[in-house]
This record gives sequence, C-alpha cells and structure tokens, in this order.
Amino acid sequence: MSRIRAFLAMVVVGAGVATAEHWWYAYEATTYPEEAGWGRFVAEGGALRSLEDGALIIDSRASTSIYDEYLMYMPSPPGPGEVFLLEFGLRVDEVIGFADPCMSMSFAPSAEASLWFKAHQIYSLLECCCIADYTPGVFHDYALTTSGLQTYALFVDGQMVHEGALFSVCSTSRVLWGDCVIGSASLSAWDYVRFGVVPAPQPGDVNCDGTVNFADINPFVQALADGDAYQQMYPGCWPENADINGDGSVDFGDINPFIEVLTS
Repeated sequence: MSRIRAFLAMVVVGAGVATAEHWWYAYEATTYPEEAGWGRFVAEGGALRSLEDGALIIDSRASTSIYDEYLMYMPSPPGPGEVFLLEFGLRVDEVIGFADPCMSMSFAPSAEASLWFKAHQIYSLLECCCIADYTPGVFHDYALTTSGLQTYALFVDGQMVHEGALFSVCSTSRVLWGDCVIGSASLSAWDYVRFGVVPAPQPGDVNCDGTVNFADINPFVQALADGDAYQQMYPGCWPENADINGDGSVDFGDINPFIEVLTS
C-alpha cells in the first residue's frame, strides 16, 4: 500500500503530458492525398473520389482498368532499437475481380510486404496466399511492423494475425496504397494512413520516447484510466508498454511493477 501511495504522490507532483509524435507522415483524410504531399498515379482518369465523414472514398467500379494509388517515399529504414510502424484505417465495401484495394511497404533494396484485399480475406502478394480474414463493410484498424527488415507482423484491430517474410527486389523505400490492382475494382474508404519509427517495445516506456523516467507517469495514469484516450494521445505507442506485469491488461496490478521499472 505504501508504494501505491508513493506512486499517487508522484502523480500529483506529476510530469507534464507531452504527446509522443513519431510519424514521418500522417494522412487523416481531411483533404485529398495529393494535397497532403502524396504522389497520385492513375489510369483511365482515376477513380471516383469523395471525402465523407472523415474518410476518403475511392470507387473504381466503373472499370477494372482503373487504378488510383498514392505513394510516399520513406526517409530511411528503421535503425537499431527502432521499429517501423505503418497504420491505416480501411473499410472495404465491395471487391470486383480477384483483389483490390492494396497496401504495401518496401525498403530498398530487398524488403517488401504487399497486401491485397479480397472480398473477405487479405492476400499477401509476395507470399502468394491469404494470410488473414476481415469483415467487409466496417472499418478495421490495421498495422504493419518490422524491425530487422527480415520479417513483418500484421495486426488487425490490435491483434496480431500474421507474421511473414519481407522479400522482393525493390529500388525505393516507400509506402503505396489505394486502388492499385489492374483487372480488379473496388469501393473502399480510408480513414487514415500514417507511418514512421518508434522505439522497440519496453515495459514502462509508456510515452514511447525510448527511456523509462518520470515523463512516463502521466501517460501510465492515462493508460490505466482510459486506454482509448491513451492511444489517441500517444498514437503509435505500444499499448503493452503499460502492461508491466504482462498479464494482457492494464490495471492496478501494473502499478507496483511500474514503480519497480521506474525506480530501478
């Protein structure tokens, strides 16, 4: 009990809340991607597009020869102790043909993951297989991560659903997304696309600045009180960094372990 009281005393003294910002680029669908710095590449004039309720709607169902894709080059691959994180919110309403839309990330010269969306499944182009299911017609939060540029992990709505190999021969480091597949068409809505590097997961580094110190106290309290609000305040931060005892949830059982890592 004395440790909990001491912890609460530290919270009262407090460290100022500072939002962690790791993104190299963050598109939030308040304007069209090309107006936010993304390169746009189209065929047959591109898809029908609109901005509705904070999402970019892409409708290429008029022709399977249409593509309408967006590209952003990366400054550099992740360094030692860093994890590359690509997050996007996507709703796939209809797929005509094999698969569409798509999301891919590549690191020159030889690391790439490319995901295509079938009617109910996610297809890995380079692995030539379906790697996960998704529910059409609703938004899902997706994340792709890699640290050593050998393998990647795919998360859907916060749950890891696949680990796969990064492989290909690519001349550029970039993120590419949108209606990318010739011969297929789709109706999709994109809520956000953002990517950058974050420090590797570390228990207690609740603001994800790479160190465990008093600046993590207020973020830990936020994660303890309201996990959704914490994720909005610290986008890209690892939720498990606040789960100090590793039991799968952030609760009062993490307070004493947090104090241990904070004061060690």
